[in-house]
Amino acid sequence: MTPIEKNVRIFDEQGNEYEATYPKRAKGLVKNGRARFVGENIICLVCPPHEILEENRMEESYLVVNIEEQDFGCEGRPDGMEAMVDVVLQKADGTKIRIEEKDKRLYELDINEGDSVFWQDGRIYKADNSGIC
Repeated sequence: MTPIEKNVRIFDEQGNEYEATYPKRAKGLVKNGRARFVGENIICLVCPPHEILEENRMEESYLVVNIEEQDFGCEGRPDGMEAMVDVVLQKADGTKIRIEEKDKRLYELDINEGDSVFWQDGRIYKADNSGIC
């Protein structure tokens, strides 16, 4: 029996490389939306590949119109609940959608009102994303 090798390279959005992983693990990360394949044996953690962005740029590009903190009334946000925000996105044709996103993710990606973003596979990404992916 041939041993399975850790032959899938892993990078993050900043181009940092991590220890390689098994193909089955890489497929699981991609399936769960935590990574994307950017080459035959290369994945990028939570970052869409430029090829997909270029193909869908016109139909999936949005402008961040508004970012609103969620209101939990006088009780406030329940203990242990992650801070979420409602984000209003607008397509070039004027169509608007409202999505829920983790406030922490918007800070990590430096997404602010007025920025161009992509809404793809249930995730928001900044349009001028840089790095290996």
